[in-house]
Amino acid sequence: DDSTNKEGPFADLLRLFDSADVIVAYNGLGFDFPLIRKYYKGSNGRQRYVSHRSKCLDPMYTLASKLDIRYPKLNNLLILNKLQPKTGVSTVHSNSAKLPIPCPFSHTRTLCVHLVQF
Repeated sequence: DDSTNKEGPFADLLRLFDSADVIVAYNGLGFDFPLIRKYYKGSNGRQRYVSHRSKCLDPMYTLASKLDIRYPKLNNLLILNKLQPKTGVSTVHSNSAKLPIPCPFSHTRTLCVHLVQF
């Protein structure tokens, strides 16, 4: 594959995306994917980018469409659910892959209830 050496700092991440069944990213479709689009290089770059986007479960879009709120802020959702608010530092939480979430919509329902109350 001729794209590996041109993926910059996202090479490992893009390979993880290749093997993922689902990619969960809050506002990933509107922010993260467009931001890293330039790292999808090579003859299969566009196809790979679309493949990764099609695997993305973006809770922000789900909440926005169900609650008629244009951009539900992640920080508000974290605070309302008594979770640690965003710090402004771009890091991957060490426990993010360990969360026991049997259904990706179970937390969405909880967040929706809190948003309606908000």
